[in-house]
Amino acid sequence: GDAEGKPAAKPPPLSSVDTRSETSSAAPSAAETMAVGIKLAEPSSGDRGLSILGVIRGSVAEKAGLKSNDVLLSWNDLALKDRQTFLTLLRGLTPGAPPVIITVRRNGRQEKIKFTPAQPAPSTTPPTSDPPAPRATPSSPVP
Repeated sequence: GDAEGKPAAKPPPLSSVDTRSETSSAAPSAAETMAVGIKLAEPSSGDRGLSILGVIRGSVAEKAGLKSNDVLLSWNDLALKDRQTFLTLLRGLTPGAPPVIITVRRNGRQEKIKFTPAQPAPSTTPPTSDPPAPRATPSSPVP
């Protein structure tokens, strides 16, 4: 038994294992960028707001009037401190939801932009005055 005298291999120190999830949320996913159509930068220390790095042509953000280099300051008077907050608020919008007021800093001046969520997609079936009631089929006897 030569295994007795040797110390067991030590596990790596816990400090070297990165358990923070920040690394995954540091870069916006393509889906998030596409959903709203903007690329955001996290605010640098002491800065207020989120800088818009770019706006995708034809996107919701462009239609709302957001532009590259705008700084998002607030959403319905709620201060935007990080990108996650903004994306969470954005994801919470449902088609047909009431408009929100986004305050931006543009060219050194604050401006309020009214952002109206997309309208619900029209259904493919024509609307009927009232749906037909499901009828019991006489061929299936009820016990």
